[in-house]
Amino acid sequence: MDGFRKALEIAGYVPDGEAWHPLKGGRTNRLWRVGHRVVKCYADTVNPLFSNEPDAEWTALAGLHHLGLAPTPLARDEHQGTRYIIYSYRDGALWRAGPNQPAKLLRRVHDASFSGHLSDAPDGSAEIVGQTKAILKLLRDEARARIAARQPVGEIPPSGQRCLLHGDPVPANIITGTVPILVDWQCPAKGDPVEDLCLFLSPAMQLAYRGRPLQADEAAQFIAAYGCPKTAARLAALAPWHHWRMAAYCAWKTECDPIYAEGLELELAALSRS
Repeated sequence: MDGFRKALEIAGYVPDGEAWHPLKGGRTNRLWRVGHRVVKCYADTVNPLFSNEPDAEWTALAGLHHLGLAPTPLARDEHQGTRYIIYSYRDGALWRAGPNQPAKLLRRVHDASFSGHLSDAPDGSAEIVGQTKAILKLLRDEARARIAARQPVGEIPPSGQRCLLHGDPVPANIITGTVPILVDWQCPAKGDPVEDLCLFLSPAMQLAYRGRPLQADEAAQFIAAYGCPKTAARLAALAPWHHWRMAAYCAWKTECDPIYAEGLELELAALSRS
């Protein structure tokens, strides 16, 4: 760690002798606040639902910071095989309550004009099924059989939309304030805005990053504040597939993070209600 700090100081990326303060919230990468900067080191991990791409994050920050949707990118480099980026620190608290602000923030993201190259998110139930089945292959036999048996029936066609998506809009990635922003843009994509909305509403993600799922009235307020009846209708139609996929993901995550065992049950219960 001392060698990494010294390398950044010599390169002029951070002030010499500035204190490094670990930042909490993320469950994959390591982050520190160094003065008015954030240093983010990327873990060399593979995740079947949330990618971890330094180049994609840099692309997103470069294209969005001027819109007030993301921090300002300052530098990117590699140290002894570990890739990292540095971006501006933004004062504010992590989102915990009041669904209007994140709903309006995500609507701004989805409406943003963005020309950078990003991967495509799954669109329509068939592509979500394909992604979920890939996750199921990673599970133990008993868990795989339990979740596979709950596959939703029917089919929802692709939307054909290619909106900008954050890809991981959980509470820990939303900085509140007069002008809220999103951080941790390591898995942005283009596609159906329902992808982002379902991730925010996910009972498991709310539990893991906020400590409790949204109540029904909070979820309804979020959808109303987003302000697009067409997207709201599609969100309701695709909810079973999104809960099913998240249940599979929670089963995969349970082996390394026990909170996802409860998340799995929450997603299966939500699947039953949808």
